[in-house]
Amino acid sequence: MNFVKKYHIMLVEDNTGDILLAQEAFKRHPEYDLTIKSDGNEAVDYLLHYAGNKNDPMPDLILLDLGLPGKRGEEVLNTIKQNDKLKKIPVIILSTQDDQEVVNAVYHLQSNCFVLKPDNIDGYFRVIDTIDTFWFKTVRLPDHA
Repeated sequence: MNFVKKYHIMLVEDNTGDILLAQEAFKRHPEYDLTIKSDGNEAVDYLLHYAGNKNDPMPDLILLDLGLPGKRGEEVLNTIKQNDKLKKIPVIILSTQDDQEVVNAVYHLQSNCFVLKPDNIDGYFRVIDTIDTFWFKTVRLPDHA
């Protein structure tokens, strides 16, 4: 019997259309459990207070939009990377903001990478397939200890 590790991905996104596209793309990857938070405050609260317990596992990877209600994406990223419990979790910025200053700023805050958000389902399939190949089949992720 082959044991397939379930990976936990947290998507922090407030746009319903983008959430639906991402969910559709992740249906092709049943080895992932997807947790969705649509507000920066909600994401930080979840990460600081609930993630890591028996019912809500710590995410293995976070996909983070920048234009969020509540805490903006940059604030969420800064909170994650300044917290000893969270800072090892890879954070991929998934944004429509195609501005080099924004890209530089999120890398300065220790984002692991910046990906332009696709605008259609085929684009989401390509992005999620690439994330799958790179982050879960090529690199080794840290544990949560």
